[in-house]
Amino acid sequence: MSGFGVDLEHLYNAADYVSDAAILASRAQTGVRNNQVDAPRPLPIPDLPWEFGIGPNDSAGHVFGSTLGFDAIAFAYSQHVDAMVNHLGELQESASSGSRALTSVAKLYERIDEAGQL
Repeated sequence: MSGFGVDLEHLYNAADYVSDAAILASRAQTGVRNNQVDAPRPLPIPDLPWEFGIGPNDSAGHVFGSTLGFDAIAFAYSQHVDAMVNHLGELQESASSGSRALTSVAKLYERIDEAGQL
């Protein structure tokens, strides 16, 4: 494309690379989704009328509180996986759109070149 200093082959190659990135994002999204765990929101720990902890104002005998906190860790992991799936979905959608746009631009330039208007 002499009028714009653009090589159509480069545009088509860029569209292919971006399309490949969309495919990889989709595969990554599937992989992340396959590692999801079902974890409900952890329930708050009720105040108990007796002392469970190691000190007079301490309600727990260890650093995780009155439970080991695994329900909270699982819930946080689940939330993180959900966020990653959403971000990867947005990346895949954006890359697919970008690839289609690059291909459309290349085809438009190609038609203009063929019409001899540049």
